[in-house]
Amino acid sequence: MKILQLIPQFILPATDGGKIGIYNIIKEFSKYSNIELIVFTNHLPEEEYINELKEYANIHFIVEDISNSSNNIIKSILHNKSVYLDKFYNQKILNQIDKIIENIEFDIIHADHTSMAQIAEYIAKKKNKKFGLRLHNIEYIIWERYAKDLPIFDPKKIIIKYQSGLLKKEEARLISESEISFPITNKDKSIAKELSPNSKMIVASAGVDAAKLKRSKVERNPYQLVIATTYNWVHNINGLIWFIENVLSKVKYKIPNISLKLFGKNLPDSLKKYGHLGVEAIGFVDDIGIELSKASIYISPLFVGSGIRIKVLEALAYELPVISTSISAEGIEIDEENGLFISDDAETQANKIIALINNPQLINTIGERARNAVLEKYTWESNVKLMIDEYQKIIND
Repeated sequence: MKILQLIPQFILPATDGGKIGIYNIIKEFSKYSNIELIVFTNHLPEEEYINELKEYANIHFIVEDISNSSNNIIKSILHNKSVYLDKFYNQKILNQIDKIIENIEFDIIHADHTSMAQIAEYIAKKKNKKFGLRLHNIEYIIWERYAKDLPIFDPKKIIIKYQSGLLKKEEARLISESEISFPITNKDKSIAKELSPNSKMIVASAGVDAAKLKRSKVERNPYQLVIATTYNWVHNINGLIWFIENVLSKVKYKIPNISLKLFGKNLPDSLKKYGHLGVEAIGFVDDIGIELSKASIYISPLFVGSGIRIKVLEALAYELPVISTSISAEGIEIDEENGLFISDDAETQANKIIALINNPQLINTIGERARNAVLEKYTWESNVKLMIDEYQKIIND
């Protein structure tokens, strides 16, 4: 089998859930097929990362401005298009696509994210091939939730809500045009079915690399909370500020020794002012596994998003109980007994954390169950194999 895979960003180093997801799909695909990979990027990445990805695929770069820049936003408004889609689709890009597909062979097209589906559709029609769509998120839902989260008199609210409507209409069309789509959760499948009732869909969840993600045998700090995330998405920052000001402050009052370590690139200054509440803004580290192994509880506060939080699955795989909002826990079918504590109420979250910290043995017991629960349902090997099997059926037909 030969797969032409389209991805909207270069994914190494894989520092956030989106990059981790695509990277693992590529690695699993490479076990069953030869991959021609078209990568959109603002600039060419470092050679060492290109060489790492070349172990799994033959890479073709499209270097264009794919940011939500003022220029791209203005263009999308003039085109009356969603900026999420419009920035990836113009004649200059299509000319580059034509040159790439002229010289390669492939049996089927795989698009990661809706933003790549329009390119997949273009290639499919030109080459008389079928394409599949990996719905890492239902994208319009993110924009819709973002609009709802904004203050009623914020001018951005009108723009974001309008963008959500444009994206919803086009997302429905692209799902309908795909031969098959792979939502990441049952909830996302239900939403996608409302958009395109007659489309074929199979849930292929996210996963973890069981061999790689394993807790080191180091002593836990019983008072340490932890989060590892990307800070270039405003909703991650807003959720974290909510947690610090509304949850951590309550825990600090009861447990003065509490600390919250923040890991990840591009930590904003707005998160560095909470030292008095036990916040340690550390940033990027080479081995996040050691840091997660030292902690007692992982937190995941998010109020805008869609899909599944791979970082939550990874934390559970590291035997960490996770305190999560309902958005962060979407699509993860794991209960409190197995380590996932879900609440959007600050008082409830604080009480859960206090109860766990006051019972270190319970943390260890729940942590072991959490890892087992993740490995039972959420591995890349099993979920990507679902996609491979469906693609083989399409090719055979």
